[in-house]
Amino acid sequence: MPEAVCGPENITIEGTTEESFEGVVFIKNWRRSNGCAAIYTLNENTTTPSLSIPINRIGQCGLVLRRNVSTVSLK
Repeated sequence: MPEAVCGPENITIEGTTEESFEGVVFIKNWRRSNGCAAIYTLNENTTTPSLSIPINRIGQCGLVLRRNVSTVSLK
């Protein structure tokens, strides 16, 4: 199952596979938008594909930050 990691500078979607990953990690409906997808080939030989989007560019990928006033955090 993919995991989203929210940091101070980026939001990162991370996955883990048993074998080398070949494919695309992308934000649903934003695959063809610049910066909203990461393409992996077998030559990269990774089992931990990820996509990292800078906080100041998340709107370009259809994402929205909202404050959760009960926890004083972003969600």
